Amino acid sequence: MQNIVQNYLRKETINRLLAHFKEVLCKIIDNPESSIGEINIVTKDEKELILNKFNDTYVEYDREKTLVDIFEEQVKKAPNNTAVVFENEKITYKELNEKANSLAMVLRKNGARADKIVGIMLERSIEMIVAIIGVLKSGAAYLPIDPKHPKNRIEYMLKNSETNILLSIPKLLDNIDFNGNILDMSKKQLFDKKLNNLNNINVSKDMAYIIYTSGTTGTPKGVMVENRNILNTLYWRKNYYEFSENDVTLQIPSFSFDSSVEDIFTTLISGAKLVLINEDKRLDIQYLKDIMLKEKITNFLVTPSLYASILSADLQNVKTLRNVTVAGESIPSELIKEHFKKFTKVDLFNEYGPTENSVCSTVYKFVKNNNKVLIGTPISNTRIYIIDEKNKVLPIGVKGELCISGFGLTRGYLNNEKLTSEKFVDNPYEPGKKMYKNRRFSKMASRWKHRMFGTY
Repeated sequence: MQNIVQNYLRKETINRLLAHFKEVLCKIIDNPESSIGEINIVTKDEKELILNKFNDTYVEYDREKTLVDIFEEQVKKAPNNTAVVFENEKITYKELNEKANSLAMVLRKNGARADKIVGIMLERSIEMIVAIIGVLKSGAAYLPIDPKHPKNRIEYMLKNSETNILLSIPKLLDNIDFNGNILDMSKKQLFDKKLNNLNNINVSKDMAYIIYTSGTTGTPKGVMVENRNILNTLYWRKNYYEFSENDVTLQIPSFSFDSSVEDIFTTLISGAKLVLINEDKRLDIQYLKDIMLKEKITNFLVTPSLYASILSADLQNVKTLRNVTVAGESIPSELIKEHFKKFTKVDLFNEYGPTENSVCSTVYKFVKNNNKVLIGTPISNTRIYIIDEKNKVLPIGVKGELCISGFGLTRGYLNNEKLTSEKFVDNPYEPGKKMYKNRRFSKMASRWKHRMFGTY
């Protein structure tokens, strides 16, 4: 019997189960009137391991800076580097900075300031990136709106966010009911002046952007992301993936999804090159392959389903790729096999995280010949808890609700204090801090990697 058990369970797992059994017996002896549901089987040593050792992710970074600060620092370092490419157009860091300064001045004259929201409804283009950075430089937070969204969703987002400035172009505004100030981004005079940097009126706790997520209710919810929140993710990403000025990012996700923030700003704070795709061709695999070859792409982030289609192409000439990150959906094990079949020297990563924790909370680097699909370990300055319905930490290997805390935790939901208080609760394990209740289920493996259950 012992041999059979050992064939199926690691020694450490057997020892942990024995410790749990002993813990239950001791607690029953100490308090025979207690119900089984009241007994927490986590031992003192295991609790220390889960709460502190496994969550020891602290990394120092300047939490007083803003996105504008670190972008402008990069402009000084490499002003003549190509910042953004779209089809046959390109723009340097210096040119991008000047255009964003010019737009920011116009926005300030129209009332933009800290914690005010400016909507951006544009198709992929260099002007879209100018708009994003221009809004940030104005002091406001940007609200990305996909022009392909249904009319009622667009109008709901504009109304719910109390947006009073919208950057767009006339052809995208047909039948959109908006009573605020519309600035036409097809008019180049909005951003054609060569201005020096404006005074940065923001502090790190000011909002940088708002992303509307549908969640499980179907009603869009605006998540308020502060500068200091997203900077934690960006600093981590830059270091983890070893971004440098030599990198070239293929930007695939819609800019109304928060993964676009990772793409855009991890690239731009590294002095690297951001390559935008034509939205109408984003599912054209030959087109994507051609861009990879032409621009010598080194990194991209993509959904597993789209990546499966990309892998179906002949990719033997794609030699510059370093990293592929999949996110946003469950990952079939066949995808991992196919990746390493096509790319023996390209690393494959799984990023997981809700918008409420600034895009990414955990990461897992896949291993060749090991098709386990895990969401991995917490990123820098992030703590992960697997808890039961009473907010008690669960043992290693037991499925429960995945909860998140740390520097990436956002301000909450715009104009929805009730939902914010329900989802962003007091952290019972870090007094004075908040914890996000994810409503997603996971379990922690013995080597501190998480496995996700259900939908992403």
